[in-house]
Amino acid sequence: MQGEPDSSAVPVALVQARQCAKGYWVWRVSVCPYCGRQHTHGAGDGPRPTGLGHRSAHCSTRSDDAARGYELRQLGGTS
Repeated sequence: MQGEPDSSAVPVALVQARQCAKGYWVWRVSVCPYCGRQHTHGAGDGPRPTGLGHRSAHCSTRSDDAARGYELRQLGGTS
């Protein structure tokens, strides 16, 4: 698809789904492939988390590499 990043050109960030007290889901990146820190990404408010795939990196110090983002892939179950 035009405009979509080539997922083979970006690193993979393993994530786990967490349901927040207010009922919405987040994807938790335990170790960012760019900065090594934790990040979260919204995963919807439905019965199951959604939104895996390419995402922008949420690094506070943006490098050219981090600007490419990463591919979210689920590590394990939900909690």
